[in-house]
Amino acid sequence: MATRSYSSPVREQQKSETHDRILEAVVRVLLDEGVYAFTVKNVATRAHVAHRTVYRHYPTREALIEGVAETLEQRPFPVALEEAFATPDAAEQTIRTVYAGFEETSEWTRAIVVATTALGQELKSRTRRTQSIASAIAIAFPALDASTHRRAGVTLRALGGSRHWHTLVHDMGMTPREAVDAAAWNARTLVEDLARRNAARAKESK
Repeated sequence: MATRSYSSPVREQQKSETHDRILEAVVRVLLDEGVYAFTVKNVATRAHVAHRTVYRHYPTREALIEGVAETLEQRPFPVALEEAFATPDAAEQTIRTVYAGFEETSEWTRAIVVATTALGQELKSRTRRTQSIASAIAIAFPALDASTHRRAGVTLRALGGSRHWHTLVHDMGMTPREAVDAAAWNARTLVEDLARRNAARAKESK
């Protein structure tokens, strides 16, 4: 006789709350104590859970960072990625919306930047997003070559990335308004150039 699995709503709620406490503890350890204090043990202490509980959810420091990043990635992207950089207007609006998200989640975003920079960790979500943007650029500007698609995709990913936001605001001393204006201007200028070159190439091929 097959056994039937049962999931208690209360248990699932407790599991979700524990998960949230662990990730919030990651952010607090990184920002309050620094990367050198970022250990699974310290995270467990901050989260008020057992050491083994953290390990059960996230077995390594890298997994903890990925957990924070994946939570941030759950924020909805402003438009379909295929349209995000298809026109200069879309590129500017995308950057402005993304930077507004960074400001809304500034502590979590700062913690991710600090940790990944210090530990040299490349997030899986960043790699996926870079590849997706390059593919979107190829769709929007088909007359350009693959090398141009890749360079443009990487550049736009960097402009719309948390590291760039962190550099402008927290390292270079820009206000949030100055930072988003600078990044949006760069993105718009790049996409305008892509559109001009794409139109010229398409005309030449006729």
